[in-house]
Order: sequence, then C-alpha cells, then structure tokens
Amino acid sequence: MKLSSEETVDLIKNKITAIIRHSAEDSVRLQSHNTEFKLADPDRNLKLGQVLGNRMSLILVSGETLRVTFKLHYNIGEIKDIAHRAYGKNTPAELSDQQAMDFMKELCNLSAGQIVKIFEQNDLLLGMSLPLGARGFYDIFSDYATATQPYVKFGDLWSLKFGECNIMMSSVVEMLDTQALSNILKYEIPLNAANDKGDDEEIDFL
Repeated sequence: MKLSSEETVDLIKNKITAIIRHSAEDSVRLQSHNTEFKLADPDRNLKLGQVLGNRMSLILVSGETLRVTFKLHYNIGEIKDIAHRAYGKNTPAELSDQQAMDFMKELCNLSAGQIVKIFEQNDLLLGMSLPLGARGFYDIFSDYATATQPYVKFGDLWSLKFGECNIMMSSVVEMLDTQALSNILKYEIPLNAANDKGDDEEIDFL
C-alpha cells in the first residue's frame, strides 16, 4: 500500500527522533561508564522552552536536507556524580565545575557525531558545529515553534535517568528536503550498541 505524503513525513519524523534519542543515550551510557541510564519521557509539566537546568550544552547538526539543534540541560552537581570517573577522580567533590561542563560539551559533541555518522551511512551528508555551553536560563529565548511550511519543523523533549541524576535533552529538527530524507527510513537502530563498544571510544579527558 502506497503511503500518503503526510504518512511518509510522520514516519521520517519518528525515525529522526529515534535516531537522535538513541545517539544521546548511547553516548551517555558509554562515556559515563554506566549502562543503567534509562530513557524516559519528561514530567508532563515540563515543556520545551522552560529552564530545565542551571546549565546547558548545545550543538548544531546541519546540511542541505536537515538541521538539528541538540541540547543537554543539566545541573552541575548531578553531573559531577557521573563525570568524575571519566577524569580518573575518586569522588565527585574532586571535579571542578568547569570539568563537569566540559564533560557535557563533549557528550554533546559525541552525540552529534553519531547522528552525522548514521545519516552519512544513508547517503545524507551533514556537518556539525563545535559544542557550546551556556546558562540554562537562556533557553527561554529559543524558538521551539512547530511548522509545516515552508518546511517541517518539530521539537522533542526527553531525559536520561540514573538514580538522582536526570539529564534533560531536547532537539529542534528542521526537515529541509523530505524526499531526500526518506532514505533514512531504511536505517534500523541497533540494540545495546553502547555495550558493544570498547574502551577505545571513550573520551580522553585532560
């Protein structure tokens, strides 16, 4: 049965959303040395555009077919609980605020890199910016409005949780060439990808 253009757009949106979420989940589990992080939908009272943490890291993935603004929203104290091992520290107290923020910027970078890699494997070339850090308050100035013309634009909000640590994540996706993006529908997200990667892919922090 041939799908309508609206049905095809919905399938592409769902696939892109799944790829972004998977890339973030995979990166967090791998670099925090913790496979117990669980993906979850946010509390119903939380919405895109609200202040979701005292800090955020963000990165832009873009090309002729697609633009993605990906953000990690977090509180520094919680991040130290998971980041100190990556720096070879024994306790979270040994980690500085700057090191915690650098850890999250690198996670942002790794997540975006995985997104780019997946799309390149499906003949969709994308590039990525350098990751940036900012105060969480500035997110209230972001544009999360959805659109269908002149191109499809939509947002997503989710979190990764482990114990008391809760990393909120968001994305804004702009589908610039729906026909070309249909290539991504053939991609199948692997299961337990983070568990299959070796130590060679870990972050090398200074």
